[in-house]
Amino acid sequence: MRDTPIHLLLVEDNSLDVRLLRELLKQAPFEFVLTEVGYMREAESRLATDAVDIILLDLGLPDAQGLEAVRRARAAAPRVPLIVLTGCEDELVADQALQEGAQDFLVKGEIETAVLLRTIRYATQRMKAEVEMQKAQEESEAANRVKGELLAELQAAHAETQLFLRSIPSILIGVDSEGRITHWNLTATSTFGIEDSIAVGRIIEDCGIRWLHPEIKTEIARWLATESSYRSENQAYEHEGKTRFLGLNVLRVPAKGGEQTGFIITGADVTERMALELQLRQAQKLEGIGQLAAGIAHEISTPRNSSGTISGS
Repeated sequence: MRDTPIHLLLVEDNSLDVRLLRELLKQAPFEFVLTEVGYMREAESRLATDAVDIILLDLGLPDAQGLEAVRRARAAAPRVPLIVLTGCEDELVADQALQEGAQDFLVKGEIETAVLLRTIRYATQRMKAEVEMQKAQEESEAANRVKGELLAELQAAHAETQLFLRSIPSILIGVDSEGRITHWNLTATSTFGIEDSIAVGRIIEDCGIRWLHPEIKTEIARWLATESSYRSENQAYEHEGKTRFLGLNVLRVPAKGGEQTGFIITGADVTERMALELQLRQAQKLEGIGQLAAGIAHEISTPRNSSGTISGS
């Protein structure tokens, strides 16, 4: 038993049919609040202002015939269950009405209280299911839109991060725990002459860099064994037929959630710096030799007396 009455809008211009339906509803075991209108425009006006639980709609109204009446009713109340009333000869139209969104139909002259109540119950259940499905679909679409927006933001942030990493003026190489390259920036490309499309995915000892270290595997093993950071000084390699040198820092990436850690390798080609340092050391050495030679020459050119003091003229 329902505690609240069912608000039913009857859209029917035939007074005999209205009286019949009114009497059938009086026999129901629960209460109906019946509103009767004879025109589609009146129904639209009611639906715009009043709460309705179900609509019984005749398909032969003075101002709306057949499927037009169904479409107008659905447009006025898209989430209210709709049952169409039709004659025996209009069952094809009734089937089309179902395709237009009506939940069920009743054939005039064959309506009994039990049939009417069962149809109302089934129509209400169908509409409830349709509304829930539509709501779920709308929520799913909204969630997909949000997901798509977040994905677009993440992709934009990833692209920006990748651009930033690729544009860093120092060599920046990412490797996993096994030494396989995961990132390779533009400076690494210009330094070694190897594109990231070639380097990424390869083991760093065999990525195309012409290492000149005789024990490069052992050296790289030291990088991958570090728990924090490792400095590799003056690492020799060949580029464009010349021997050059690298200064590299290897930093272990902290582990998260038990995942295997990787490493970030940063550094620069230090060949020119080493050449300048060598020139500076040679210049300092020559300066020291010059100062020593000047001191010796001064000692030689200055005579001393027997007592060890410098004699005057």
